[in-house]
Amino acid sequence: DAISVSLSFFFAVILLSEKFLAIDFLGVVVIVLGGYIVWTDGKIIVPKKSAGMVLIAISAVFLALIGIVAKLGVGSMHPLMLSLYMYVFVAIYFVLFSFATKRKQLIETINAIRSEKKLVRLIFAASIAAPIGVAFQFYALSMQNAAKVLPISGTLPLFAALIGWLALKEKHGVARVIGAILLIMGIYILAIV
Repeated sequence: DAISVSLSFFFAVILLSEKFLAIDFLGVVVIVLGGYIVWTDGKIIVPKKSAGMVLIAISAVFLALIGIVAKLGVGSMHPLMLSLYMYVFVAIYFVLFSFATKRKQLIETINAIRSEKKLVRLIFAASIAAPIGVAFQFYALSMQNAAKVLPISGTLPLFAALIGWLALKEKHGVARVIGAILLIMGIYILAIV
């Protein structure tokens, strides 16, 4: 998330020529730092070079670019329609790709979904929550600069920690609380200007 937040800010400034103030950059840095502290529980973790790390870096670039493309799209398309098209096309791509290359796994997944009622409820909940979150992000992009919206929408660690604490009764140390406070401060810094 830290990579994606940073990249989305820089892509918005470079690719969309959005103006920013030094305080905006400070807000992004505070969000990145707070998110890192929340995810690592205050530990300094130096990632090891691996195929997984390469995929995470590639994913961060694509996630940052999605926000930029969405910002361009909401200029000519309603945010809900953009969200609808995005999810429909992604579903079609994945089903076709899975059918063409991983048919056995696709069938096993469909059978698992049919037999596990709890899994169906989880998928249903996620299929409602994700598009709503994306639609809200697209609405925000239609009203505000991407350099402000995208870093704020990258504050997933704050909400993951909060939901983990409330719903899963996870324990959080002082470091995570400090990280959460930094995330909130970063959001505030970006929102005040």
